[in-house]
Amino acid sequence: MSRVWEWITSKERTLEKYEEAKKEFRRILGKPVIMVPVELPDNLMHLRGEFCALENDKEFLKRVQRMCIRYIKKKHASKNASSEPNQKSST
Repeated sequence: MSRVWEWITSKERTLEKYEEAKKEFRRILGKPVIMVPVELPDNLMHLRGEFCALENDKEFLKRVQRMCIRYIKKKHASKNASSEPNQKSST
């Protein structure tokens, strides 16, 4: 949280420093958020407008969020399954 404090107490409050402080503040106190760059393939350049509109498409964002949740759960389950055979039961 030192960046936030530096920005508050500094006399030079630039937009760049503000963005850094805001990002750190959200990381510490807010819900975790990731930003993943997705590039439009060359063969789909004719759909550039539709692709750029996905950034604000609520249905698309919901689907991506659900996909991330399923991926994390599946990955976590596979890690647990692979570590279980190494553990001996106490019964």
